[in-house]
Amino acid sequence: MAKSQVSVPVVPGLSSYLTRTGIGTSVSVGDVIAVQVQSVGELRGALKIVVAPGCEGSDGAVVDDAPPLRTGGPPRVAVNGAVADEPSLTREDVTVGVPAGSVAELEGLRRAGVHVPTTLPGAGQSKGPRRRARTEVEVVHTERPFIGNEFTDHSEQLDLEIRVEWARRVDAAAKATHPLRFRFNVGFLGSVRRVIDDSEPLRWKLPRVMMWIASGYGERTTRPHQFRISDAGGAPYLVRDDRATAYRVDLETNTAAARRLHYWRVPDGTEEFQRVCVHDAPGF
Repeated sequence: MAKSQVSVPVVPGLSSYLTRTGIGTSVSVGDVIAVQVQSVGELRGALKIVVAPGCEGSDGAVVDDAPPLRTGGPPRVAVNGAVADEPSLTREDVTVGVPAGSVAELEGLRRAGVHVPTTLPGAGQSKGPRRRARTEVEVVHTERPFIGNEFTDHSEQLDLEIRVEWARRVDAAAKATHPLRFRFNVGFLGSVRRVIDDSEPLRWKLPRVMMWIASGYGERTTRPHQFRISDAGGAPYLVRDDRATAYRVDLETNTAAARRLHYWRVPDGTEEFQRVCVHDAPGF
């Protein structure tokens, strides 16, 4: 407080100045006075609020309590002179470029029709390290070549894993037109145990690949193709007596003894999983 000017904290951390002639000479430190916001703008990159003396009843004006610092909280300053205790601030109370604690009051000014800039120099410039994308970590159970241990029966366990993948990855709207239709052929589970062995990446990948095939999304797997009866060019495709056609899909690529998944596509739309084997394994 100077002889000719009075510093008025309009919002926490931001002050304006009034002349003593406008508010009287009896004002002392700590007094609550009524002011009228004239303008809100920027000065040399900082927020500036210009106020003038206000008087209750002048021109029919009504002096309102200062807006609360928190939604639903008490007025920061009341007309009767009461001053609310300033609560501790959280991250939600602070806006980049605006003094801490002034967010609620500035919102009150906006609602009153006062133009308040929505962005200030420095807004959007993080002063800390950038946030990293959230990642999900899943636990891999290594005691057998199936992901979890919800069942002791391997058939039930793999069935569950396929259905969980379907529930998680197929859109809700597409589930009616892409139901799961599959079964395990004799010897399939044994081939999984022998060939997958202790490969953790394949333990996760196998149920997902089987799910895409069984729900009619075979194109989402790696290199699905019909199986021929021999490697000779133009050899006919392998077809069973019940007209089921043989297919093969890659579980691995660009690696020695890459694993493959063999399955039959039955005429009724069911996918019958035949075996997991290495690339150059004979037969189907």
